[in-house]
Amino acid sequence: MTVTVSDGSLTDNTTFLVTVNAVNDAPTITAIGDQVTNEDVATTPIGFTINDVETPAASLEITATSSNPDLVPLDGIALGGSGSERLVTLTPLPNQNGVTAIAIIVTDGNGATFTRNFQLSVNAVNDAPVVSRIGGKTIQKSTFTVITFTVSDVDNVPAQLQVSGEIASPNANLIPNTPSNFYFTGNGMTRTLTIVPTPEEIGSATVTVTVSDGSATHFTVFPVVVTPFNNPPTLSAFTNQVINEDAVMGPVEFSVGDVELPPGDLEVLAVSGNGTLVPANRMLISSFGGPTRTLVITPVKDQWGATTITVSVNDGLSSDSKAFNLTVNSVDDPPFVSAVQTRTNTLPLIAGVASRPMTFTVGDPDTPLGNLQITILSSNAAIVAPSDVTIVGNTITRTLVVKPKPGRSGRVTLTVQVSDGTTTATRRSRSPLASASTCP
Repeated sequence: MTVTVSDGSLTDNTTFLVTVNAVNDAPTITAIGDQVTNEDVATTPIGFTINDVETPAASLEITATSSNPDLVPLDGIALGGSGSERLVTLTPLPNQNGVTAIAIIVTDGNGATFTRNFQLSVNAVNDAPVVSRIGGKTIQKSTFTVITFTVSDVDNVPAQLQVSGEIASPNANLIPNTPSNFYFTGNGMTRTLTIVPTPEEIGSATVTVTVSDGSATHFTVFPVVVTPFNNPPTLSAFTNQVINEDAVMGPVEFSVGDVELPPGDLEVLAVSGNGTLVPANRMLISSFGGPTRTLVITPVKDQWGATTITVSVNDGLSSDSKAFNLTVNSVDDPPFVSAVQTRTNTLPLIAGVASRPMTFTVGDPDTPLGNLQITILSSNAAIVAPSDVTIVGNTITRTLVVKPKPGRSGRVTLTVQVSDGTTTATRRSRSPLASASTCP
């Protein structure tokens, strides 16, 4: 830069250097307005624009934080978009409400940052209470029944919930809706309903139980049948079953029925007399909505023997049961033998010199390890006879030592056989033998 001074006739000047240093400009984020959503509802994608003088928008890093992770955790903040146009979607945790401050941070390639803050308000929304399902009930005339059920609400403690009931019946005298014939007890999660039909009255009714939190409600409906006496449920007979070890029995179809109750309201159970062979979790009863059921039994693997399976059906007052024998035949599981562990695929042996001990494993699901018979076969007994192989051990891990005959060389295939007396497992290995003059 040059500066000149003049008096009108004469001039003078001086020159000096001016240097303008580069300064990194921080990135920017456009304003984001405060957001409002309802409980259990994610926001719509919120758009904003990022920019930077030095760094391309696509290279800017975007992160976000929440001041209230109990309302909106980090995994509830989804960033999207591309280039300078970006999006953020906020998903509050279920059944949570309140306020959180959301910070969107943009960082440029030189490490400069800019933070844009905005507030998310999540409005409380009343969740309806829940009453458990109540199955159909059968009551003999001149008796009563006490029904247990549960109520709950994510927004209220159980004591704040109110329960009520309605009765619909062609016979208005069957169950009067009076404090002595139809009443609830309890103020916690577990409640009871006592139904006392009018003495000597018989018939059917539909009962509705409703739970309310003062704003929202939920209800369950179930049938009640008052009978002169209870007809026990029925269960079809089973035939004895025979399967092999490790096989599955079924599905075996059977049917249930009841004069007073629909099949879906009947309780059906199966019990095994031999829990080692068939434990409770190995019996599956399936329903298809009608009287037909199926039973599938999967005995424990490698177990065999016999058990008595008892299937019962219960209508809440009486039951019926049928039993059958399940026989699981023993199936011989073959033994196994692993490859002999050597340092290479082929094992160099020295004629007349015992080899290093080599390990292998044997086993059998049905036979004790000490009862397994191990045999060695040789493809060339002139080099290595079976008697030249020593096997040590009676556990799952065995060792094998090979001592070729002196002065012999060549290749020989050794076969390890393990037998449980019925079936045999075989493992072959091929090992080259050096001449007698070869040093180990």
